[in-house]
Amino acid sequence: DDGSEPCAASDRNPARDQIGTMRVIMSVSLRGIVGIRILPNIAAASPSETRRGCSVLTSRYMNGLKNLPAIMQQIVSGAAPEKFNVEHLKGLGFKSSGDRAIIPLLKDLGFLTSDGTPTQRYLAYRDPSKSKSVLGEALREAYGDLFLINDNLSQNDRVAIEGKFKSSTNSTDRVSELQAATFLGLLKLADVSKQSNTPTIPAPSPDPQEDEAGVDAPPKPIVRSSSLDLRYTIEVHLPPTKDIEVFNAIFKSLKQNLMD
Repeated sequence: DDGSEPCAASDRNPARDQIGTMRVIMSVSLRGIVGIRILPNIAAASPSETRRGCSVLTSRYMNGLKNLPAIMQQIVSGAAPEKFNVEHLKGLGFKSSGDRAIIPLLKDLGFLTSDGTPTQRYLAYRDPSKSKSVLGEALREAYGDLFLINDNLSQNDRVAIEGKFKSSTNSTDRVSELQAATFLGLLKLADVSKQSNTPTIPAPSPDPQEDEAGVDAPPKPIVRSSSLDLRYTIEVHLPPTKDIEVFNAIFKSLKQNLMD
């Protein structure tokens, strides 16, 4: 038993399973649209969401977590295999049937492809200086719905976490306990803090014209540029549909409101 509980048929989105959503990125200035790019919506293609086609919450779990830290450590210290499968796991010394549930769990975390091939995330995790942050990013993707409860989840949130599994994956009391325990076991090995992308603004240097007595120099006149050009970036997330009329209507509206 690998702990798999696939979504009910009513939870799946067939159109989304076939094609991902797209996004249109437009650069707009006072002189009009200066560039348009159409890209796949990466946010809609996380491992958990893509495979399950429903909520961002994997239902995988392990019946026992005793060997979880050791297995994750082996990923760091050992060479990446061609295929991470049951045979490889046994070769590492983890022969218990309960340890096998780590394989589908690693797939949902984006460490392995569907056939067990290590991914770039698996390789990045092997860097000890980045292991915790890599796993943290994977947890935020595969267990995204849990972080809506609390952005800084801990053991104190266990009851709420179990409740979320029960409501989202229709788990029994026992299974939701195992699902929560698996997540919290991984959480101990990860750093889920978000890294700030805000650039550091250096403190202004002293004005060389300020005299030794501390008297400020006369204020300099403000020179206003006559060539001010403001630019905005607009993202339009297109719905997951094959109906061409939907896209025609969206682009017609964009043309009427932004280009005409």
